[in-house]
Amino acid sequence: NEATVIGSKNNNAAFLAYNWVAGSNLTVSFRNCYNIGEVSGGWDNCAFIGWNSGSTATFNNCWNIGTIENVNGDGNNWARSGNSKTLTNCYSTNSTYKFDGALKEVTDAQVADGTLCAKLGFAFRQNIGEGGDTHPNFDKTHGFVAQIGGAGYSTMYNVYSDVTIPSGVEAFTGVVNGSSLSLVAITDAIAKEEPVVLKGAASLYNFMPTTGATSAASNDLSGSNGNVTGGEGIYALAKKGDPAVVGFYPVGSSVTIPEGKAYLQSGNGVKGFTFEFEDDATGISDLNVNDNLNGAIYNLAGQRLGKMQKGINIINGKKILK
Repeated sequence: NEATVIGSKNNNAAFLAYNWVAGSNLTVSFRNCYNIGEVSGGWDNCAFIGWNSGSTATFNNCWNIGTIENVNGDGNNWARSGNSKTLTNCYSTNSTYKFDGALKEVTDAQVADGTLCAKLGFAFRQNIGEGGDTHPNFDKTHGFVAQIGGAGYSTMYNVYSDVTIPSGVEAFTGVVNGSSLSLVAITDAIAKEEPVVLKGAASLYNFMPTTGATSAASNDLSGSNGNVTGGEGIYALAKKGDPAVVGFYPVGSSVTIPEGKAYLQSGNGVKGFTFEFEDDATGISDLNVNDNLNGAIYNLAGQRLGKMQKGINIINGKKILK
């Protein structure tokens, strides 16, 4: 909803004024919904549901930056009253009523710079930077937003579209080799439904929709739809140890892997899978090799070579130092 809503009675809302029938327990669900419109008039107004008495409401991946006037006495500007309200990954810029912490607060700056869009995942789009969008939207020609944190790595799983790789970002698929994970660079675009590891400076990045990307021939990474929980054999990207090392480490059974993230499932029983990039000096497969190894040979830029060259070569998905 982007419209202004002015009610003549109480319990007004941008989506649903009343969710109530005497003697019945109604259930309503909101997913990937947002309100930027003003709601006013009457009293006890909310962004999503004006009155939810005796009913159940669930919200997933929703947000509100609209101005809600004449909010009810408990400060709830999201959804009033009710037997049960469950919020998952929901955000607001102007709420003092947090549903026991379930409703998360974001700033106006985080809405504009793409931070909120990155938190919401790939259901939303937003062109960021100078001349970009002021807030997340559903325009399919606009870019997806992903964030790489301070560790310099992230994962991505986008089921909506092939995407370009933005400047400053490297993308990799992964192949398990025993207790290690060999990362294979993607040199053109990331295919739809291809789980990948991202490397880059800590920042927000636009991944623009495209077509024609080719899926990797082999990729042991999996993508989460938001219903994947941890447990035996489930690993997610993290930075652990002393000194801290980035890799894939076990995920507890109480943890849900967020939608749009990649993870690793393996029965090897190892404590974690570490990997190296071209700037690492450890974990290289062999220091005594010859030019007659089988398999296609590539350099770190993804260019195919006729024979091995001095330095690091990629053969059968492994990095070999000559």
